[in-house]
Amino acid sequence: MEIPVEILAQVFSYLPLCDRYSASSVCKAWAEAISYPTIWYYTEVSCESGTEEHALQTFCHFLTKVKHLKIVLNESEAINRGIAIKVIKHATDANSRLRNLCVSCTGENPLSYSGQDVLQTFRNVCQNEVSGLSLKEVDFRHMSFTLDDSLIMLIATRSPHLQKLYINNHTLVQRNCRNS
Repeated sequence: MEIPVEILAQVFSYLPLCDRYSASSVCKAWAEAISYPTIWYYTEVSCESGTEEHALQTFCHFLTKVKHLKIVLNESEAINRGIAIKVIKHATDANSRLRNLCVSCTGENPLSYSGQDVLQTFRNVCQNEVSGLSLKEVDFRHMSFTLDDSLIMLIATRSPHLQKLYINNHTLVQRNCRNS
């Protein structure tokens, strides 16, 4: 008995990116199910152990189909930050369908790392007139980087359909309290 591709796609939609990559190499039917559009509607990319690199190379063209993207980033390793930057770039290109973006940082923030490479990627995406940016919701509550006003304004002005913008001002409050 063969399982219909729609059912497989529904099951695979719950898998993280690296497991989708593994499932796509099992057989042709599974590979077909992985390319089914609905599987990419909600996607979580875990940039925590450097293991997403091969999956990203294989599936980067599918990231334009993602509507709800969550990036879980262990910021302590440079390779993870690099993967997160690639994911952001692919998910926001000219053909992007991305509507909701969430970035959640885990792990220890290296003392000399302030997230400027990741923040600059967001800035570049927002400034790029060709990008397909049309966000309705941005969630940066669990991002440990201090956001500046110019980036927030850039996200808000480049996303005319933006309804929700969640930010974490904890890092800013901590720094101001120490300076007092």
